[in-house]
Amino acid sequence: CARETARVPASLPQLPLTALGCTEEDFEMKKLLWNLVLSTTTTPDGVAALISASFVRVLLMYLDPGAERGTLLQWTLHQHRELQVLATSLLFHLAAEVPAEFAAGNGPSLVIDAFVQHLDEPPPAALRSGLSKLVLNTAALFATQYGELGLVAVLLSILKDATLEVKLRRDAALTLSVLTAENAANQAEFLLEGGIDAVIALLNFDMSDPEREPTIVLAAIDCIWSAVVGIIESETQFLRADGVFALLDLLDTPKLPAEITNHGLGVILDLLDHPYTVAYVRRWRSGRDAERSVAHLLLEAWETSQAELGVALDRHGVIGNVDTPLAPVAVSDDDEGEGGAPAFAAVAQYGRTAAFVLELEAAAAAEADGDGGDGDEVSPAIADVRANMRAKVFALFCKLGFQGHTGLSCRHKTALRLILEYFKYKVGEVWTEIDAELEAEEVRPISPDLTRLGTMHEYIQQSAVNLQTEQRAVVAREQERELKAEADMYHMIMEKCRLMREAAAADAAAASDSTTAHDPVHPAHVAGPGATLSPRHAMRPR
Repeated sequence: CARETARVPASLPQLPLTALGCTEEDFEMKKLLWNLVLSTTTTPDGVAALISASFVRVLLMYLDPGAERGTLLQWTLHQHRELQVLATSLLFHLAAEVPAEFAAGNGPSLVIDAFVQHLDEPPPAALRSGLSKLVLNTAALFATQYGELGLVAVLLSILKDATLEVKLRRDAALTLSVLTAENAANQAEFLLEGGIDAVIALLNFDMSDPEREPTIVLAAIDCIWSAVVGIIESETQFLRADGVFALLDLLDTPKLPAEITNHGLGVILDLLDHPYTVAYVRRWRSGRDAERSVAHLLLEAWETSQAELGVALDRHGVIGNVDTPLAPVAVSDDDEGEGGAPAFAAVAQYGRTAAFVLELEAAAAAEADGDGGDGDEVSPAIADVRANMRAKVFALFCKLGFQGHTGLSCRHKTALRLILEYFKYKVGEVWTEIDAELEAEEVRPISPDLTRLGTMHEYIQQSAVNLQTEQRAVVAREQERELKAEADMYHMIMEKCRLMREAAAADAAAASDSTTAHDPVHPAHVAGPGATLSPRHAMRPR
């Protein structure tokens, strides 16, 4: 293996690994030393030594498809493959630490060439999987170079090949998402190579199908966010390909994981900036029930978040706490630890959201910077915006409109009234927290500010009382309508029964008359027409 140093600087022989032979023991020692070198990257001196020794270039040499294994590297085929897998794993950690060294060693080109060469590798395909993760980990650093080298087309070919394992296709979708994020050239390449049709085909979810696991669906949605959203040509093509309908059909899937719903709602929210998307969304109807519209999907997502948070509502959805209508019922730490509904459910936030919704998060950052406290702590009221889907549902209804939604249940109608006031009550929660923090720090606001705080609290509380009254009026009207419909139904049933009884009686009378007119042994027929029977004759048995 001494000939291995032919392509690296002269300083490399100072490293112990170059003195090793090709025996099995030396092979194991080489792998141990490579892992030991990786541990030195935790310090600046270690990184500098790694660069001076050209260790990254040595690792890239093992991935070079043009390297002659029989002459340059005196390893068996099995050993060579193990070293390639290990080199890929080490580069996964080192490329981000020393990107300049990785680029100087022609890393992007070598990695893509090796990746393409091993695409047809049969399972378990450890090297192909490692190369896929290496490409994903370095995509943000070398997005332009990867795009120029044709990686977008390679990844789309992986997405379109249903015979490949789901993890490889998931990594391809995630890599495409990184490559196309704010990169116009890669976004254009994605559109030209048929990326929209390829990613729409992934928007299916089936709990029983391992090929449709949540991770690949999330990756596909994230890819749409980066490669389609915000580009008018791509958004138009996405609409023409019924991509919005595919997204809504996905959200209509029973037992859909919450993170997919959260992610999908965010994409649809941003797509609504396109002038034609609103019409597509309002026209959608569920394949399971033709009466189900997008309003039903959004209201169900809202109710799911409300239930996870444990918000105080009655069985009709009427708010129970007029002081904080959106806040969850307080639970103890023990209940949270046992898996009960926490005060703010830790639902993962994936992807990006419209700036329309993130105004509150910006307010939280300003609050953290201004109070001199811990900048990492976020107000619970703002953390709630990030943690669940209620803010997205509110923003979607703001763009779709709160009126004209038919077929809603009583609970849905009361929920829609609360959603209409969501922003107002969220602002009220922020002011309540500000007031509580000032009191905790024993800070008294100046009189005008104190008056303003009191006025704000009174306004929010009175607004909640009015909302509660309106919701109860909605419930009363719905109950009255249901009672009237029930009474009308009962009256209709009774009328049908009466008509059926009258018809049966008429049929019985007609049948009786017909029997009398045609009975040959009836006494009237025996005596002849116009004859009268004596009482004795009339009583004689037949």
